[in-house]
Amino acid sequence: MRKTMLVLGILFILTATSQAGFNFGVKTMSLSKTDLAPIVMSTGIPTHLNNNQTLGSYFGIDLGPQVVIFGGLDFTYSRSKEEQTSAGTTEIWEFKFTSFTPNVGVKFYLRPRTSGDIVPYLEGSFFKTFTSVTIQSPFATPADLAFEKELLKESMSPFGFCPAFGVEYYFSNNFSLGGELGLRFSLASAEATEGTLTEKLNNDYISSYIGITLNYRFGLR
Repeated sequence: MRKTMLVLGILFILTATSQAGFNFGVKTMSLSKTDLAPIVMSTGIPTHLNNNQTLGSYFGIDLGPQVVIFGGLDFTYSRSKEEQTSAGTTEIWEFKFTSFTPNVGVKFYLRPRTSGDIVPYLEGSFFKTFTSVTIQSPFATPADLAFEKELLKESMSPFGFCPAFGVEYYFSNNFSLGGELGLRFSLASAEATEGTLTEKLNNDYISSYIGITLNYRFGLR
């Protein structure tokens, strides 16, 4: 029974999308603020790194001539490292994070997409970020580093939604170059314990971004 339902589900999806246009794109975004917690760390490493670049890709399906639903994945990497050598001893400060952000959303074009035309669109999406953090400091104990790493990791892994406005220029009916401006409404909370100390942190904020996209549309009707 389950196999029959699975086969029917696959056939339904294939039938529903057989006449649809498929969309694939890549983008690069410059964020006005990274997903970093506004806390002062005893490591002496700053927790605010501005204008970080994020790379992303998406795959979408046309629901109509002007509506696309999509799923995507964004990737961000940032590293801050400083070395000081005195009397033959080198001290190293390092802060590094890597994040992956799956997202799903819908894009609405304000008019049909045709070759040689500039087409504006509105976009809305939901996202969830997953972050890993590396911290190194000569002035912090392993317990302090583990405490702050856990706090940062959770507070840098928000979920939220993102409205955006953009335009695409269609070199052909299939290929376009776009520009996008959006806002990210991010919500995150963190909790870490060290001995008898438990710290809770809410890291909710709004950030903006600008992006450039390369898009390819295939499987047209």
